[in-house]
Amino acid sequence: MQLVLAMLARNPEKILVVLDREDREECPADLARTGLEVIIEHCGYCLGGCRLAVVISNRKFESLLFADYAAVDTLPILRHPVSATFPDTTDKRGVVSWLTRALDEGCSYDKVQHGAMLASRMNVGDPRVLARSRSLRKLIKELQPPQAELFGNPTEAVLDL
Repeated sequence: MQLVLAMLARNPEKILVVLDREDREECPADLARTGLEVIIEHCGYCLGGCRLAVVISNRKFESLLFADYAAVDTLPILRHPVSATFPDTTDKRGVVSWLTRALDEGCSYDKVQHGAMLASRMNVGDPRVLARSRSLRKLIKELQPPQAELFGNPTEAVLDL
């Protein structure tokens, strides 16, 4: 709640909260609704015209980041590309474990450093990347400016979400 309140001090148009589902049994949509309710309950008095959205990453945030398999293959901690053996989706998967067999000796995945690297290299315009993670599609949708929300997202129409 403190982060939401701190962001509101900057008078944003929208606050986007991204949370990990982890091992919770509830579906991501139910968790997102609950998250919104809690934030509104505690911070609603000062939201003003600020829009609010909650996106739940289905299991961990890395599930979003690993959706671009080509970007994963560029991680400097890997001895060789690994994505050829990845499944069709990153949802509900322990994606970081996919790197284990290809890590350079003494290296490990660092959430902050390597996560930022993956985020900066992601090609979210590639329908294959978007198709691998429903959570990523939801995040991209929430990042669209309000005008795009009014007219719909052409990427979603192509993917038939």
